[in-house]
Amino acid sequence: MNLTTPIQIVDYDDQSQHQLAVRKLIVHSFATKFEALVRLAPTEIVDLLGAIWIDQGNSPSGRQFIAMDGNQVVGVLCLKWCLKKPLQIKKDIHHIPLRKLCKQYGLRNVCMFMVGMIALEYKPSPHECYIEHLAVASSHRKRGIARQLLITAQQFANQHLHCKYISLHVSSSNTQAIRLYQQLNFRVESSHNSISRKFLFREPEWIFMMIPISNIQEAFQCLNNNPLD
Repeated sequence: MNLTTPIQIVDYDDQSQHQLAVRKLIVHSFATKFEALVRLAPTEIVDLLGAIWIDQGNSPSGRQFIAMDGNQVVGVLCLKWCLKKPLQIKKDIHHIPLRKLCKQYGLRNVCMFMVGMIALEYKPSPHECYIEHLAVASSHRKRGIARQLLITAQQFANQHLHCKYISLHVSSSNTQAIRLYQQLNFRVESSHNSISRKFLFREPEWIFMMIPISNIQEAFQCLNNNPLD
């Protein structure tokens, strides 16, 4: 980790050399959820994610931003919004080599993985931008990277979309993330128990949080001298 190098926030390119690094970061950051879902090694989960999941870069209904420390990917945020055609986070089943994947990783693991991806899908309402995922490398936390990614998402939403607020879901057991979002003026809108997510991820209670887009910059300015993530 280079503390002197400024962190750069850039658009994620679907065809870039950062695809593998982004998938590794996501798998590492959400390790407990993936481990509850499938009985595979982290490297196998990364490969399976690449075979099934669509890397969201620039699309009509989503944008992904990455934080770079030199040539290293150290953070990622995926933002999506409402269109008539919902954001697709899984590949068309006809384009997935199911037979090959089942032979390589096992039928149960492949089926559970696909069901888990479907269970995590969320369709934003009109005027809503939704954070699909936000992850920061453990080696780069407490440097304000999550805040930088959120500011970038807010600026993009202000300039290019007609969204009025940004929302997200977080597990009730992830107290560190909840505390961060509350410090950034996200408010809890609701909490609910999900039988399917309890079965899949061993996480029964999920919290829905949101913040008006117009309030984000002000909230971050208040925390300017106290980087948090």
